[in-house]
Amino acid sequence: MASGQKEHVIAFNDDEKLYLKDSHTADPCLVAEGRLGNLQNAILKQSWVETVIPLRLGGPNQRAADPCHCLPLQPPDSGGYCSRRNFFFSYPEDSFEAAGHTIIETTKLDSDRIQLWIGSVGRIVSGVGKFRGARGISVYTGSNCLSGWPHSYADQLDYLRRRDLKIRVSTFVKLVLHDDLENG
Repeated sequence: MASGQKEHVIAFNDDEKLYLKDSHTADPCLVAEGRLGNLQNAILKQSWVETVIPLRLGGPNQRAADPCHCLPLQPPDSGGYCSRRNFFFSYPEDSFEAAGHTIIETTKLDSDRIQLWIGSVGRIVSGVGKFRGARGISVYTGSNCLSGWPHSYADQLDYLRRRDLKIRVSTFVKLVLHDDLENG
């Protein structure tokens, strides 16, 4: 999957907790966090990942025109969410952060279930330890079928505030380490 002798590819599968944070403030965000796993779902020791997606909450009368778009969330004017995804390995020695745009999509499956997808692409904006000065991109997709989806706006916000929701995530990172850069 790597292109060239100096590019590295790392890939993860993991189950992350998903919840709405700070929904009573001017800066609410959707957070996904958990331990990183390899492609066979084995948890990587001393690893941690956290994604923070800033949101603008829509009111009950400010929903998207599409009736299948059922989350009470509104994207910023850019048409996407600028998120930050932090990857920690042997924390705090080796870590990096990717920032970029995130898309949240939902569709109603039946009277009390929705399918949720979250997708993101970002560039590496900072690194520590062996990731200091690294350059590259991260691609992230996650999904889950959420059962018991409430009908009222207030109940939907309460549902999203729960700390027991899960999202199944796959992540691919392509990067070149600092020492492999021309001026590294």
